[in-house]
Order: sequence, then C-alpha cells, then structure tokens
Amino acid sequence: MENGSFSSDEFAKWSKGVVPYLHVTTHIEGRANDDLLSVYGGRGFPTLKFLDAKGNAIGEPNGRDIKAFDATVAKIKDLDDLRKRIKKGEKGLDAKLLLAELKMGAVKYGDAKKRFASIKKIKPEVKTEIEGMIIGLEFNEIMGSMTEENHKELGAKVAKMARDGRIPGGYDKDMFWQVVAGWADENGDLPLLKKGYKYLNEKYGSNERAKQFLDNMKSRIAELEKDGNPV
Repeated sequence: MENGSFSSDEFAKWSKGVVPYLHVTTHIEGRANDDLLSVYGGRGFPTLKFLDAKGNAIGEPNGRDIKAFDATVAKIKDLDDLRKRIKKGEKGLDAKLLLAELKMGAVKYGDAKKRFASIKKIKPEVKTEIEGMIIGLEFNEIMGSMTEENHKELGAKVAKMARDGRIPGGYDKDMFWQVVAGWADENGDLPLLKKGYKYLNEKYGSNERAKQFLDNMKSRIAELEKDGNPV
C-alpha cells in the first residue's frame, strides 16, 4: 500500500488525527509481538485494524482509502454511542450492538458465540445475519491456527461445516469454498468437490486467471465419477 493511499498527501493530513502503527510479521524466533497478525485475526497482507488506546481492536475498514477510513471512524463513534446507551440502562440493544461489532471486525469468535447465545429476543433476519458472521469468525479462527502438521484435521472441520450447511458470507465465503474444494480433492470427496466447483465456477468462471484452477477441478470430478467414487 506504500504506492497507494498511504503515500498520498491526503493520508498524511488525515493521519495527524490518529497514531499510525505498522507491524511487519516475520519468522524470526524470539521476536517480540511477531504473532500480532493472528492475535488480531488478520486474514492476509495487508490487514488494517483500528485499535483503541489499550490496544483493543475496535474496527476494520472495508476499503483502503481515506473515504473508507473516515467511514470506519464514524461507525466507531456510533458504536461508542450505542455502548453509552446500554450503559445508561437502555434495554433491547444487545443484538444490535453485537451485529455492529461483528461488521466492524471488533469481536472474536468465542466472545461473539457466548454473547449471541445469551440474547433472548432477536428478530429472525438479524439472527440469520449474526449467525452467518459468527460462522465466518469460526472459519477464520480455524484458518488462523492451520499449520502443515494439522491442515488435514482442520480441513476436515471446514468440510464438516460445509456438509452441515454452515457457510460464512462475504469475503470469507470464497476462501471457505476454496479450502473445502482443496480438501475434497485431496480426500476424494466427490459431493463436496462438486459443491465447491459449482460455487467457484459461478463466481470465477469468466475470470481467465481462474481457468486452469477450475479446469483441473472439473477433470478431478470426472476422474472420481469414472472411478465410481462412493463418497
């Protein structure tokens, strides 16, 4: 991003109202705070987070320009107002607060799951939206702990999520089906491989860069069908 918004005069002016901090993840043994990316639930490079003075994640911009940063700051202020209303005793705002924090990337999977279970009254459409976002957090937690040693075990967990119909939404949905398809290919799971191919082909079938990947998946499906795959 050094060649984009972070190098602009506009960002230099905007950043005077915050404290910019850059963390570079390495694999240097013993380096302090080298796990910050996983601690804050980063999904790749770069990951952008807004933190409060205590280092708690309070927001994640949905873009990488000043407009997105300003929008995030405005949402953080709205969240603060919502928390103040709850602190003053206003009832019936727990689901609204949880959903707002989920959208901001300001709550972790375990906490979100626990809080969601404690909410007694919630509108069906809000419940569905929160459930989908919590599934996304669960998936990201699995991916954040995946290593070369445990990728088969954790891949099986993601595959089970797909079989159970527990599918995350948004950005996570694409990565989810890529992981599912990769596991299904490796383990010869024809039904799951077909589901993964269907989603990814509908999403990226017109993308020339994805052609080889999708063609390989299609060939693998044909191979498993020819072998009379029993899965």
